[in-house]
Amino acid sequence: ATTELRTVARPVMEQLMHVYQETLHLAILEKGMVVYLDKLEGRQTIRVELTGLGTHLYPHCSGLGKVLLAHLPWACVEDIIKAQGLPRFTDQTIVEAEALKTELARVRERGYAYDLGEIIPDLRCVAAPIRNYADKVIAAISMSVPAYRFDRSRDTYRNATIHAGKLISNHMGCTAKTI
Repeated sequence: ATTELRTVARPVMEQLMHVYQETLHLAILEKGMVVYLDKLEGRQTIRVELTGLGTHLYPHCSGLGKVLLAHLPWACVEDIIKAQGLPRFTDQTIVEAEALKTELARVRERGYAYDLGEIIPDLRCVAAPIRNYADKVIAAISMSVPAYRFDRSRDTYRNATIHAGKLISNHMGCTAKTI
């Protein structure tokens, strides 16, 4: 299934790259960690060293992770927190379970997530869900942008990422009205 997902997502990611020249990620949640399936490095970006293919990252501090956690039952999220904690990476990192619960509810409601300097201080990220034929969130796509560019064009990056998530979802067979 991940091979199909990567195959379907790649042209959409390449199109986003062509337009925005920013770093793009495709990821899933596996054993409570974000696992990167694909990455396109932007031409004008700061290098995102943390996110090589196959790299595992804590989900509470990334846009991708928050999108993926938001669509799990809270009891599952609590199990993940118990297993690995909520480590702090920057002053912006969410490190309390109640704050994370509130943030995940917001992510579910609005349909996307931000990382506003929660892993790397000067990096911003917007992520959107990817759904399968059963309308289940199976992955997420994100765009990572240096803060000074992101803050000027947040809505543009957000809308493009959400649109990409919907396109990939459609290719994965999702026909639900929620996308």
